[in-house]
Amino acid sequence: MFVDQAKFSSLNRFSDIWFTAYFEDVDLGYRAWKMGWENRYLPTCVCFHYHQSTIKQLFTQKEINQLSLVNHYLFTWRNLTDKSYIASHLFGILFRFVFFQFNHIKAIIKALTRLPQIWRFRREFKSKRSDKAILNLFSTKS
Repeated sequence: MFVDQAKFSSLNRFSDIWFTAYFEDVDLGYRAWKMGWENRYLPTCVCFHYHQSTIKQLFTQKEINQLSLVNHYLFTWRNLTDKSYIASHLFGILFRFVFFQFNHIKAIIKALTRLPQIWRFRREFKSKRSDKAILNLFSTKS
């Protein structure tokens, strides 16, 4: 991942909201899209990444999966602003509680500990592009 230093700084760099790995880069890229900037993929570029080579030394696979799930909730709460997407997400949370999906319930409770940071970010970050506009970038409609 290569990032323009000035833009990286204007996005306030990586956030410290995340629980051990996962989603820092996704969050940064999404914030860039929200600002109306481009993210580019270079299919001819080759990079070797040994997935989970370090984190597996510190956590079990079950713990890694749980941390990833927590960060997924944090990303959603931090970044989605479209009312219909938020409503759908809240319905999904209710579903998880009603059907006792304990791995999700545990992740939601852990993510709730970062709610003050999320609210602060949401008050301060002013995007120029909506969630729907970003998702339309990937639309297969012609």
